[in-house]
Amino acid sequence: MVIVVCPLMHDKIISIVEGIPSTNYHFKKKEGINLYFEVAPSSDEEAAQVIKSTLKANSISKALMFKVLTKEYI
Repeated sequence: MVIVVCPLMHDKIISIVEGIPSTNYHFKKKEGINLYFEVAPSSDEEAAQVIKSTLKANSISKALMFKVLTKEYI
């Protein structure tokens, strides 16, 4: 499980993460500003790096403050 912590634009972040090519990431739930994604069969650490680099490469990242964590850091 990977958590994206961001206070804004949740719908946009969900669509970006679920649209990453060659991956099988699915939005599970939202708790406050935390967005939880199921990333099986890839490892959480690898998926967190892919999600973080994809969000940073997107043009919306200039306007957002976000953090990408794995479940073990919560």
